[in-house]
Amino acid sequence: MNIIQTTLREFFKFLHTHRKKFIILIVSFALGLMLLGSVFSYVDIKQIPKIIMSFNVWKFLLYLLLPLCAFSIGTFRWSTILKAYGFKVKFLTLLRYLLTGFGFSYLTPANEAGGAPLRAYMLKNQKIPFDKGLVTVLVDDFMIIFMELVLAGIGVIFFIIHIGGLSHKLSWLMGLVALFFIGLLVAAYVRLMKGKPIFSPLLNLFGVKRFKKIQETQKKIVEFESSFISFFNEKKKALEKIFIITLFDNFVSVVETGVLLHLLGLFNGWGNVFLIRMIINVTGLLPVPARLGVTDWSSAGFFATTDSGKAAGVVFSLIFRAKNLVFAFLGVGFFCYEWIRNLRITQKLTDFVKEKMSV
Repeated sequence: MNIIQTTLREFFKFLHTHRKKFIILIVSFALGLMLLGSVFSYVDIKQIPKIIMSFNVWKFLLYLLLPLCAFSIGTFRWSTILKAYGFKVKFLTLLRYLLTGFGFSYLTPANEAGGAPLRAYMLKNQKIPFDKGLVTVLVDDFMIIFMELVLAGIGVIFFIIHIGGLSHKLSWLMGLVALFFIGLLVAAYVRLMKGKPIFSPLLNLFGVKRFKKIQETQKKIVEFESSFISFFNEKKKALEKIFIITLFDNFVSVVETGVLLHLLGLFNGWGNVFLIRMIINVTGLLPVPARLGVTDWSSAGFFATTDSGKAAGVVFSLIFRAKNLVFAFLGVGFFCYEWIRNLRITQKLTDFVKEKMSV
């Protein structure tokens, strides 16, 4: 009973301390649910059950094997980054930390960056300093986002070629914007490889030096960025390995999407699969918890251009979200287990001290 009371007390204490963030989370969930609800007015609801009936629990469990493989690849990439810094953590332990970070990232508006501090904090259990752990997490996240954005730019060009029907001027404009975007990303990557900063120059560009309150924050960013840059400049062998792992990770994610479409009876070529995956990656960067509404609208819009229809896009996004929620709640469960275990250790230590003092 004591541990339950302690857990509840700590939980409500946490909510009170972070009440503003909790309110933002609730509001963002409400807006996301409203956006999700609005998509059903865009599609023929009667078609949704028919498509879902082609799916079953066994197919869903079979489908879960591929994202589990993707998380394992992500764990291997993170382990490679840690080893480059001289840290070794057991694979299953690191997988648990990765799932925990994913859970909090997916269920909060922060998305990709939401679980980074938590992953770094959990590394402290492995005697890894928080600042060092955070650098490894941010390098991992940077590689994921960088690759997704580059592939998204390629996806835009592929979309222009694939979809057809666009005006000549619009096609050229979208193509040039995509190429310019890819060029910026490559330029940023090259700067990092040369040991040059990319974040602090942006702050200078926007003239933040004029604001005294921001100057202290800028100093911290510059200090932290130097640790971040050192990895790209000094750990080039590890970086090459991580780059290949990230490419393979994206390949598996495309295959995962293709398998889901095949199980739903919606597979219509790997070109479509690639485009759908790029849409998912881009919408995943938007500050909406669980990608509520944004993935559904974008999927429905894309499927509207195919023979499958808008309802198929909504069903696809719902099942894709269900998969993510399984792993997100699994990660939150791991966090709760760690939290309660630490509280038990603290409670036992407190009881032991009280017992000794009373003697």
